[in-house]
Amino acid sequence: MHRALAGELADAGIVYEVARHSEDDPIAGSSTENGRKKNRRVEASFTRSDARSDARSDARSG
Repeated sequence: MHRALAGELADAGIVYEVARHSEDDPIAGSSTENGRKKNRRVEASFTRSDARSDARSDARSG
């Protein structure tokens, strides 16, 4: 997943974080195959930049 996102988002300057989870952080029981599938997951977080807030700060300091 990280490689796919890097290829698509690197040039756009989008900041993101990828976290892999498995048996260390389960969201379902591991006694069934379905539960084990749910526990094998990757989560991506995207940082939101508030351009309006940045512009207001620049206007005040300028």
